[in-house]
Parts: sequence; C-alpha cells; structure tokens
Amino acid sequence: MKLSRKLSIVLIIAVLTAGILISVFSLEATKSSFNQYVFKVREAQLDQWQEVYTQYYLYQGSWQDIENLRMGGSMMRGQGQGMGWGANRQDVVLADLHGKILSHPYPDQVGKVLEDSLINKGRPIKIAGKVEGYIFPQEIFIPEARELERKFITSVLNAVVLGTLLASLIAIVFGLWLSRKMTRPLEELANVSQKVAKGDFGHFISLNTRDELGSVAQAFNKMSRELEQAQFTRKQMFADISHELRTPLTILGSRIEAALESKGILDAPQLSSLYDEVIRLQGLVKELQDLSNLEAGQIKLNIQEIDPRQFTLDLSFLFEAEANARDIKFEIFVDEKLELIQADMQKLKQIILNLLSNAFHYTQPGGFVQLRMEKIGVNAVIKVLDSGPGIDKEDLQNIFQRFYRADKSRNRATGGTGLGLAIAKGYVEAHNGQISVESIVGKGTMFIITLPLGDI
Repeated sequence: MKLSRKLSIVLIIAVLTAGILISVFSLEATKSSFNQYVFKVREAQLDQWQEVYTQYYLYQGSWQDIENLRMGGSMMRGQGQGMGWGANRQDVVLADLHGKILSHPYPDQVGKVLEDSLINKGRPIKIAGKVEGYIFPQEIFIPEARELERKFITSVLNAVVLGTLLASLIAIVFGLWLSRKMTRPLEELANVSQKVAKGDFGHFISLNTRDELGSVAQAFNKMSRELEQAQFTRKQMFADISHELRTPLTILGSRIEAALESKGILDAPQLSSLYDEVIRLQGLVKELQDLSNLEAGQIKLNIQEIDPRQFTLDLSFLFEAEANARDIKFEIFVDEKLELIQADMQKLKQIILNLLSNAFHYTQPGGFVQLRMEKIGVNAVIKVLDSGPGIDKEDLQNIFQRFYRADKSRNRATGGTGLGLAIAKGYVEAHNGQISVESIVGKGTMFIITLPLGDI
C-alpha cells in the first residue's frame, strides 16, 4: 500500500475519532451545564416562593385565599411587594400538607390531590417547625416545560453533530491534500533513486522548500551530483591509467618483438631504454597502490621527530644541480622558532619532493623556487613557492583530484601521471594536517601545508 494511502486512512480515522470524541464531550458538557443552570434557576424560584408563601401563611394563619396571591390580589400588597407578592406569573406549584394543590399556573389543576410519590419530591414549607405545605417546580407538572428542555438538548446535539461533520469533512479534505503534497516529493525521490541506482546519474528532485523534505531533496541532489562527478572521475581515471600503461607497454612490446624477430642481442643503450620504461611502470603502480591505501585508510605512519634544518639540507642537495643547470634561484628558509616537526619522514619527504618537482617543472629559467618552514601558533607551516605561470581559478578547485592536470597539453613525456598532488593531499590529511594552494596567473603559485606540532 502506498504511503499516501496509508496517511490518508490514518488521517481519516484520526479525524473521525476526534470528531466523535468532541461531539460526545461537547454534548455531555452542554447537558451538564444546562442541567446545572436549570437546577440553579429552579432553586432560586423555590427559594423566592418559599419565602413568599411562608410570610403569607404567617400573616394569614392558613392557606385561605392563596389563589389571590397568584392572581395578583391586593391582600397585603403594600407589605408584600418587596417579597414578590402581587406578581403576575408563578413558576411553582403549592400543595398543602395532604397533597392538595392550592396554587398552580394552570387554574384547572387547583384542588387536585397529588400522589404520595410526587409529594416526596416537593420542598416542605415549615412554620414553627411544622410542615404546612409543599412547593414544587412547575416542570414536574407541565409537559411543555420538559419538552422545551428536550428540544434545547436536541438542537444542541444537532448543532454539535453538524459542526463536527463539517469540521471533519474540511479536515479530511485538507488532510488528503496535505498528505498528497507531502508524499509527492517522496514518490519523486523514489523514482529518481531508481534511476540513480541503475547508474543513470544527473537526475535531481525539483523541490525548493525549507522543511525536512527540502533538506532531504537537497541532500539527494548533492549526492546525485557527487555520484555523477565520481562516475566521470572514475571513467577519466580508467582512461588515464590505460593511457599511462599503454605507452610504456607498447614500447616494451615492440622493442622486444623486434629483438625476437631479428634474433639479435640488445645492447646496453637499448636495455637502458627498456629499463626506463619498466621503472616508469613501477612508479605508476606504486602511486596507484599508495592512492588505494589512502582511500582505504590503510596508511601507517612512522611518526618521529624531524630536524627541519637537516631535512631541508637533504632537499637542497637533491635540487641544487637542477637549479644551477636551469638558472633557477632555489632558496630555503627555516624559522628559528621551529625546532622539531613530528611526522613520518618518508611521507613528508615524498610530499615536499612532489611539490618542489612541480615547481621546478613550471618555473622558467631566471625564475625562483622557495621552500619555507615556519612556526605559526601550534602548527608547522610549510610553503612551496614558485614564479611559474600560475594556475587558473577554474583549475584550483580540482588541482588535488586524481589524474587531474591543470595543463591539458601535458602528456607522459612532459609531465607525471597526475596522481602526485592527490597522494600528497592524502598524506597531509593522514597527519591531521591541511594542504591548500594559492595562485595568480602570470605571477606564480604557492602550496601551503599546515601540520600540528603536538602528538598526531
């Protein structure tokens, strides 16, 4: 069953249940309040007329001519007006000690005798501690009064039921619309997810809201874009690997095949050329292995204390010849405050060698390459600067991706595999550090490595 249908069913049940409960409680509350009101009114009427009848009996000494009081007679009018004497309507029934009706809103009922069961429902009128009569609310004897009460309760019930039905209907219609509105993005998400699961990337959910569904849609769209980019990168990586492997293997294969066909013996220069291709293949395989270990989190660091001065001295020796041969000014600066660096020496050397190699590769004769090591706060900051052509802004954000080359014209004859910076970034992050790059086209590039000086 679809989620929208489940939500609709649950919503309808909830609305109907709430409507029924509201109707029942409203009706019961109304009936209770109405009964309390009627009771208080009756009690007030009985209190008033009990006082009137008591005063009348005390004055007259009997119930004689009591009907004159109901008919608005003049007897004791001056003395009794404050007590309601002479009123032109009567809300109670008066009976004597034996149940004979003495006063009634309907004159034809006067003189009738009440049943004993009804007498017990009256309020006694006591004179000097002796019961001389009873008063009753008129509703006991007048069916029309009870009918009015029943009609009132019925009208309230009808109003409550009708209001509940209308409110429930509106709530159900609104709920169905809301459930459909809520589940439509989920249906779209399911459809798009199925396409993405089949490898058809590049599909997105068109939902721009600021609620939880909007957050899910944004997260899914981000995932779809990243999967699309990952698929492109993977295809590009396979193409690059194939290209990097094909060239040296072709050279090796063709030369070995030629040697076999001619049945000749390879001389030293030919063997050296073939060996260079083998070394190139070994380097590519090692870089791929290092990158795979980084992504799998299987890199083990041999952390030790490194003297930055001795460390840079070794690097200076490695690049001194190339700097002199190409007329490039190579400078190394070590901050006096930087005494020791905690790092894996081999990994750190591989990182900096890669950055320096790139810097020398792109720096023209007459330019400069600098290696700076500084202590900034609790971090060791290593900078590699060059005066090369710089890197375009569109390339900076991709510079650490595998097989990415900012210089699209580079090939295996003029540059590396494109894995060096990706591996360098992985090694830096394995040290809990960060690596970034800043570049200005036409002026040069600076790579910045930040490593913590404490325990890694």
